[in-house]
Formats: sequence, C-alpha cells, structure tokens
Amino acid sequence: MLSFPRIVASAAGIGVILSAGTGHAQTANSGASDSTLEEVVVTAERRTEDLQKTAASVTVRSGDDLQREGRFSLQQILEDVPGAAGGASAGFVGTGSDTPANGVTIRGISSNQAGRGSITSMVPATAIYTDGVVSGIGGDYDIDRVEVLRGPQGTLYGRSATAGVIAEHTRDPQLATFGGDAAIEVGNYDLHHYTGALNVPAGDQLAFRFSGNSYSRDGYYLPQGAAQWVQEGRVKMLYQPSENFRALLGVAVQDNHTRTGQGTGELTAPDTVVYVMNNPVDAGTNTFRQYWAQFDWNLGATTLTYLPALRTWVQNALVLDSYPAVITQVAQTPHDQFNTHELRLASNGDTALKWQTGVFYYDNELRSYNDVYNGIDPSNQTTGFVIDLKNRSTVNIGLFAESTYSFTQALRLTTGLRYDDTTVKTNEGYTDRTGPAPVFIPLTANTDKRTFKNWTYKLRLEGNLTDANLLYGSISTGVLPGDVQIIPTTPGVLEVTTLKAETLTSFEIGSKNRFFGDRLQINGDVFYYRYGGFQNPGTVILVGSTPIFANLNSGAEMRGTELEVQYRPTRADHM
Repeated sequence: MLSFPRIVASAAGIGVILSAGTGHAQTANSGASDSTLEEVVVTAERRTEDLQKTAASVTVRSGDDLQREGRFSLQQILEDVPGAAGGASAGFVGTGSDTPANGVTIRGISSNQAGRGSITSMVPATAIYTDGVVSGIGGDYDIDRVEVLRGPQGTLYGRSATAGVIAEHTRDPQLATFGGDAAIEVGNYDLHHYTGALNVPAGDQLAFRFSGNSYSRDGYYLPQGAAQWVQEGRVKMLYQPSENFRALLGVAVQDNHTRTGQGTGELTAPDTVVYVMNNPVDAGTNTFRQYWAQFDWNLGATTLTYLPALRTWVQNALVLDSYPAVITQVAQTPHDQFNTHELRLASNGDTALKWQTGVFYYDNELRSYNDVYNGIDPSNQTTGFVIDLKNRSTVNIGLFAESTYSFTQALRLTTGLRYDDTTVKTNEGYTDRTGPAPVFIPLTANTDKRTFKNWTYKLRLEGNLTDANLLYGSISTGVLPGDVQIIPTTPGVLEVTTLKAETLTSFEIGSKNRFFGDRLQINGDVFYYRYGGFQNPGTVILVGSTPIFANLNSGAEMRGTELEVQYRPTRADHM
C-alpha cells in the first residue's frame, strides 16, 4: 500500500509532466530590473514589509534558491546564515525529538541539556515556526522562504524565542494557477531523496496544494545500524471568497525511522576507529501529525487573525548500544500532544501609528516510558538498570502588544511588552537497581505544580538616512520561562529540581544599505548580550570523594558583529 507522502509526491510529479507552469509565491518585487537586487518581502515582525526596511537582524533564504542549490535540511539552510548554526534535533541516538529546535544555536545561545537519564526535551532557546505553528513540521520541502531572526524576539513570539526565531514558510495554494515542481537527489550511502508539489485550483475562490517528501540513506560507518528513512506529506486548502476574508487550512504528517546496533566502533590507536559488525540491528519509529488553520478578517481599520493548531508526536524506539556489552533501551512516548491558539489584532493602513496586540495559548500533555537493561531479552528484567515512567503537562498563556510610531517619514520608535504565565506539573515513577546485586527499588516523585511569571520588552529607535540607508538601535529581551525536572541522584533517591527562568537582554545597533542603483547591498550590526545563564540539572560534583548533585547555572556575556553583502554586477552574475 502506498503511503500518504508517496501518493502526494507522485501526484506532484504527474502535475509537473502535465503542466510546464509553476505557481510559486513570489517574494521579489516584480517591478525590479533583472540587473538589480530583488526587494524581498518578509513577515518577521508579524506584518508584511520590505526586508531592507525591517529594523532587525533578519536573513532570508528563498525556496527557489535553496532547491537550486540542493539544500533541504535545516542544517543546510543555516550553513551561510551569520551567527546561526545547527539543525533539527534528532534526540538521543536511535530516538527522536518532539522539539527540533533544541539542535539550533544562534549567536552562541543554545538550549539547556535535559536532566540525567531523561528522554524528554527541554524548552528550546530558539523558536521554530512552520507556517505559524510553534515547532511545526514540514519546513524542509516545498519551501517559499525561511526567515532567520537573530536576537531575542520575546515580545511577539514568546516562549523559546530567547536566542531568535526561525520562521519557515512553505508555499500556499494559488488561486487560478495549475502547476507543480519536483526534485530528485541521489548519492552514495544509498541516498534517495524525492520531493514534489502540485497546485490545483478549484474555481475562483478555492485552491489546494499537495506536497510530499521522501528521504532515505544508509549509515556512514554502520550501514544498517545508522540508516535513516523519513516520509512526510502535506495538504493545504485556501478559501478566499473576498478580499476581506481568507482561510487557510492544513494537514501534515511525518514518519521517521531510525536503526541502531549492527556494530561497535572501538578506538584502537590515535585517530583510528575500527568498527566490528557483530551485533543485531533494531529499529525505532516516531511520527508527527499536525492540523492547523489561519483565518484572516480585514475589518477595515484592523485585521483579525486566528491561528489554531494541534500537533501530536508518538515514539516507539528500541535502541541497541553494544559497547562494551549489549545494552538495550526501550524509549516510548505513547502520548505527546501540543495544542496552541493565537488571536491577534493589528492595525491597517499607512498611518503614523502601527500596532498589534494578541493572546497566545500553549498546552502540552506528555507521557513517556524509558526502560534500560542488559542484553537483548526484555523478559530478563533482573539485569535491568532503570525503568522510568513520566507524566508531564505544561500550560502557557501570553499577552502581548507592540507598536511603531512615526514621528516623521524618516524617524520611528517601536515599543513592545509581553506577559507570560507558565504552569508545569510532572510526576515520575522510577525503578533503580542499587548495588551489585539485582535488587530494584521503586521510587515516585510529584512536583504538584510550579508557576513562572515572566515579562519581556522591546524598545527600538530607527531612522532613514536616505531612502536606501536605514540605521537602528534596540534594547530587547527574551526569556525561557523556567522548568521542573525530576532527577535520579544517589541510589534510591529522586530529586525534584526547579530550573530558574533565564532572561537574555540584547543591546544592538544595525544598518541596512543599498548602493549603486540597488546593485550592492550591505547589512551589518553589532550587539552585546547579558544572559541569565545556561543550566544543566542534576550534574555530578565531587566534594572530596563524595558525589553530590546540583544544578549548574552559568551566566554569560556575548559581544559580536555580523555582516552580509550582496552584489549584482551584471544581469547574469550574483555574488
């Protein structure tokens, strides 16, 4: 039976054969000359504006350019983005992650590590939004553009936007346009990658877009033990009965398959690792399902936007670690559900005062199971190490407002404020083997609940020296709301530990410039950060010969500068 993503990809391929036209969303100004740089339209600050007139450190990569260059994964997309690195987190070896943003670092700010023994994700330091959905899926195929916002974006984006935001925009359905595209990538290590999309109009007010992605390859050193396979697909429906109302509905799926085992890598000499292929191979799966919508009503003086989303994640992984002896880990997440709602009201028109305000709701319910034991026989629990059962819930409500006032056509002031209320509850059942004898001690711990209340703000002054030269200075903050971890410390002891909220305060001065008739673009900035601290819960510290467990919290200061230059000397050359 063909899977949903393969059906979508096949339909997209047929569409390409039947039609030579394409229906891509355009980010370039159609009136620009072929020999000048494009004017890129972004929504980095939740309103549509020219990138060169956005007073923030934003880098944009268009989907057309990424596809031509063969860059599909988040790690590849971020390769040439100043100050950003990493990619989607894949969890522990052989397991998955419900929060891909944990693998991203922006301007040196990375996510905290989870408590020892935990298979659940921490709150990430970078927020990834895919089509407006927090930690959404499907941002690596059928891409319209990717916007990378560096620096804290707490006012408009809230939780996890401490280091910055990666806003992935996939292509929306286009009315009255039939077309599609496809790409095929093959390589060594049995790499096979197929992606495609098909745009289908259904009258003047309705259109659908089908897209799919399939990726598989063997492992680099353990061909079967590190093999990967991903299949995903998406359907979007656009309904636009008038200029004043627009409804976009979407469904996305993602199935991830990983393998572990097969062999062991042993260091036999400096710079020499020998892999011995003498162990069994096992597999793990994790699946995402996502349902979301965006409704936009133009009410004349204002626009009302409502964004509901439901995302689920289920994991069932069997991980084999075969050095020095075979150790098996059963990592299961039978329930992990994210429910978000955002209601936003924004001003319309080119008035002196532009504003937006809204409310954001986030609810996550999670259950996980982690069983680690010797050997490969799950029935022989007498040789086990730990059995960990965890239940966790997180509820966040955020209220925000931001405004920009133009004193003159050349001078503007932006102010923003946000309040977040976050409640975390967690309980854990833990079985720990103590001593050399196979004696198990069952433990339980319950946090009751922890509540964190956080404020973030933004203050920015910007001015146009000329129509093609922008100068700005800003002070802004982002915050990780705080968290709770239950950590096994000494044998027979579970410790409930509270992680403090972490605030990042940024001071930044930047400039955006066009020269030589829009052929040369130079954007740059300097920044100074004060960060509340990287935290690592349950770290082992030796006091003399006695081990104790503590939360490490290390504050930080960062100073940096970034520079981006584009030059188009002729119509055929772009540097």
